[in-house]
Amino acid sequence: MISSQPAVPVDTELSDAMAAYVGMGRDRPEALAAHAVSRSPKELRALIDSLRSELWRVPVDARVTTVGEEWQLRRDVFAAQHPELSERALNALMMRYAWVNR
Repeated sequence: MISSQPAVPVDTELSDAMAAYVGMGRDRPEALAAHAVSRSPKELRALIDSLRSELWRVPVDARVTTVGEEWQLRRDVFAAQHPELSERALNALMMRYAWVNR
């Protein structure tokens, strides 16, 4: 069955800001200004921090999965909940998650 709901467009501003902010192994708040268009850098940072916190709360039973399976499950759930994020933004966020949880 094909869904009649329109696809959610990628939020380029948020996605680019996310990749720049979390994508280098450390938070880079100074990178947000270059990506702020309709939101302020402060608003982008708050939204990114909220999304990052949400990712950490995705329920995954680590007792029955490998680290790799947990990572993929968490990514799949989060990507479905946030279709507005680009693949690049999701990858940056997941790389940060993997780094923090190594």
